[in-house]
Amino acid sequence: MRSLFTPSLSALALLLTTALPVAADPVNSFFDVYFDVSDVDLPTTNQDNTHAGIGLLFDPPPLGTDDLLYDSANGQEGIDGYSLLLDETFTPGGGGGGVMRFSITNGNYPGEPMFPGVGADVDSASLSVQFAAYAAPILGVSYTVDGIPGSDALPAFIWGEAPIDLELAWSNSPELAGAQSIQVDVTLGGVAVPEPTSLALVGGVITALLGLRRRLA
Repeated sequence: MRSLFTPSLSALALLLTTALPVAADPVNSFFDVYFDVSDVDLPTTNQDNTHAGIGLLFDPPPLGTDDLLYDSANGQEGIDGYSLLLDETFTPGGGGGGVMRFSITNGNYPGEPMFPGVGADVDSASLSVQFAAYAAPILGVSYTVDGIPGSDALPAFIWGEAPIDLELAWSNSPELAGAQSIQVDVTLGGVAVPEPTSLALVGGVITALLGLRRRLA
């Protein structure tokens, strides 16, 4: 005769393998940022102007600030010695998830364009965020330029959730030509992982039921 405890044990075992939503918190995760503009009007030999932050740490709230250093094959820039500043924050959402915010400004030259010398528009540009290990469902990506909702970029390319890798791309964009700042918001869903306290509770119940089953056998 089949034990009455078998269905109960099966249900509890299922709980062990069922993921529970918890907060998708990127704090203390490493990531890279690349903000690249290519334009024939740029005052560089290769018409390329890339700012990069490699191996950055998503700092705890309220704010983490990093330098996006200029990276060029010939070391020339539109304005000598300037770099962009990246501020990153995370706002947790109810029921797991939240919003990662990346804000880039011309911190060394306030009031100046991030990419000076590109003319009336930018031939092409890309802004990519690549996490080394952190993963979460991406529910949406939006951006503003100088505080105004942007519209020139193509819908964000989301390359994956394990780890997070996304990119915004522009082509012949006037909104970036004189831009002093850009802000990107990435809305995340909850990460589905078992919570340690839940696993401990279910494991304890299973152990007790197994012991009772042996005594009744």
